[in-house]
Amino acid sequence: ASGNGSSLSSSSSSRAKNAKRASRHRLTQEQIRAMKPRQVAAHRKREAGYHRENRRRATRNVSKFCDAETGGLDSMLLCASRTDDHRLRREVGLQIGRLTSAFEEEDDVKKLVCGALACSDWRVGREDEDGEGERG
Repeated sequence: ASGNGSSLSSSSSSRAKNAKRASRHRLTQEQIRAMKPRQVAAHRKREAGYHRENRRRATRNVSKFCDAETGGLDSMLLCASRTDDHRLRREVGLQIGRLTSAFEEEDDVKKLVCGALACSDWRVGREDEDGEGERG
């Protein structure tokens, strides 16, 4: 019976350890300064991986939301264009801006919204070789 109780306590402590590891909390500067150099390097590597994965997931989710099959961007634009409430139009514009801020490259944003805006040439506004802007 004592063997059974010890395995039970070890499994519950293992779960608690995994739950603690899974929960993400910010470390204070004092906690980071108290770490050894290898611990700091490992912490920074985990933080960088966490941020990189968040950016990748955000980009993937925004692309999926805004594609023609899902129609999220089209729905938002229709909602904004059909309402008389200026506050709602402003809020929709802000949310679309937040969605597109997930992309780092301006060309990616243009490719994303060109379908919803019925723009066949997504290079509109880019300067050509002569230094003059295109008109569309």
